[in-house]
Amino acid sequence: MNTQPGDTFGRWTVIEIQPKIKGEPRTALVKCSCEAGTYKSVRVGSLQRGASRSCGCLQKEVARKSGEWWATQLAPVVDNSTGYSGVTERVYMSGNVAYMARIMVGRKRIQIGTFPTPEAAHRAYMDYKASRLEELVKSE
Repeated sequence: MNTQPGDTFGRWTVIEIQPKIKGEPRTALVKCSCEAGTYKSVRVGSLQRGASRSCGCLQKEVARKSGEWWATQLAPVVDNSTGYSGVTERVYMSGNVAYMARIMVGRKRIQIGTFPTPEAAHRAYMDYKASRLEELVKSE
């Protein structure tokens, strides 16, 4: 399937096909404009697969409509094995087990604390998330 100027993929509209640089093994890029007014070079494969549908405005709009606009700012650390969002089990060399509560704020990982039970760690995680949510609402 050839991508041509004027084609639309989600909120992206292809403006021009960008030439490959001789000798560089890279995928085809196209210059696109988003309905939000953003211009960006996007991989053709990402457009065709649906992996890139907008400049990020679509994700924010969906989050706002669902009442979770702050979801683009706060996210649980996803490497947990406990079944609780933002809680990771830590097994120490001594055999002791503790549960760490962590959260991502933007691109920064914040450790909230270490707790004796996963429930306590999750409660701390939820309290921290609620307090950060209040800060974000006030700044909005």
